[in-house]
Amino acid sequence: MGLGGLCFEDPSDADKLEKRRSQIIDAKDLAQVIRDHRIPLFFLEACQSAKAAQDPTASVAAALLDEGVASVVAMNYTVLVETAKRFVTSFYQTLAAGTRVGEAMLAGQRALKDDSFRLKIFGAGKLYLQDWFVPVLYQEQEDLQLLSRVPSRQIVAIDEQALQHRLGDLPKTPDHSFVGRSHELLKLERLLEQKRYTVVCGQGGEGKTTLAAELARWLVSSRCFQRVAFVSLEHIYDVRTVVNQIGRQLLPNYSVAQYSETDLLSKALQPIERALRDDRTLIILDNMEVILPPPQATSDQLREIARFEPEALATFFKLCQKLMGVADTRLIFTSREALPAPFDAKFQQVTLTRLIRTDAIGLVQKTMTSQGLTPKEDEQGGVQPEIEALVEAVNCHARSLVLLAPYLSQFGVGQTTASLGTLMAELHKKYPDERKRSLFASVELSLQRLSPAMREKIKHWVCFRAALIYLH
Repeated sequence: MGLGGLCFEDPSDADKLEKRRSQIIDAKDLAQVIRDHRIPLFFLEACQSAKAAQDPTASVAAALLDEGVASVVAMNYTVLVETAKRFVTSFYQTLAAGTRVGEAMLAGQRALKDDSFRLKIFGAGKLYLQDWFVPVLYQEQEDLQLLSRVPSRQIVAIDEQALQHRLGDLPKTPDHSFVGRSHELLKLERLLEQKRYTVVCGQGGEGKTTLAAELARWLVSSRCFQRVAFVSLEHIYDVRTVVNQIGRQLLPNYSVAQYSETDLLSKALQPIERALRDDRTLIILDNMEVILPPPQATSDQLREIARFEPEALATFFKLCQKLMGVADTRLIFTSREALPAPFDAKFQQVTLTRLIRTDAIGLVQKTMTSQGLTPKEDEQGGVQPEIEALVEAVNCHARSLVLLAPYLSQFGVGQTTASLGTLMAELHKKYPDERKRSLFASVELSLQRLSPAMREKIKHWVCFRAALIYLH
């Protein structure tokens, strides 16, 4: 009909975690909603939001301006993600410094004009674009100054320190940043809106911990939660340590040592529960598989090899139930296997599988870039097919790609792929006990979780798999 519009989710699908239907809201309907609100700035990063097929006033940007929005930033054409990222960075940095919208707009366009390099595409070289004219500004006569007071450096530093405090012991963002898993992130965020807990399952190295940490950072920065408490169970051998680590992240000078064993789920939890009532908190319990009993183990075997005895494990799950019952507290478990009752609801479990190929290739690229490395290129400057060969060789396994990517510039993709076993052995020799750096150590933990009967079956499967690789 020649009208511009924006795509929203259909509100009738609000209970769905995935595959919600879309609903197109055209410019006129959108304008009616905001007509009574004096909005100083509306930023439309969506592609072609300033474009109209016939009537120029029918675009979303023009309709918003006509209904009283002071300034509208929109896109004339389809915009590259990297272009939008660079424009937005310069635009908002300038705006936050106390300048007017028009000046911030020019700063964003100038950043795109001065540097036309956008990204490097494996196998195709560098991409340059002259696209500084894609973002446009619709504005009424008055050019507003949105921020009249700019915080001092001291205040900014205090705010950053406060943010780090709210994130507790959350692992730092990896040097290569976070890549992929956008659907899983969205599903987990929606799940935590509806339920008290969720379980992130997957094989070792699929990125369960990294995903949970990235989700927590987003939920805190977007003010959905005020605090995070992160507990890795990998080196914990009793419930008291779990309580102590949670309390230490939420309260100053907290120590479980001042409480007796019988008071662990009562008096020791009281100050923690008060803190949970004050701030909406997300608690992440990482590496649950290390405390769960191996499948098909007898009661005698459990007491010999289980990290937590049955009584301690029952106390641990009682602790989890008490924590998530306080105010708006939510729990995220990460585990290589499903949890037992009362945390066994299938609907609340999100299982991670291999990365999609494009994300796997992007992970290799970002891992190498973060270390100042580039893969060896052929005579035509192409490396994409070889990168894809490595990605397929490790079945798009996230940790394998991160660990092996640095070797690409040293040996080339062909040799790296051919020497996977040797490289993994070298990594294990350097880091024998670190599951994050040694793939062998990670596999060993998975083998320990298997029953004797399953181990016997795997022996035959491994021989068959080796034969297929040899023939290939």
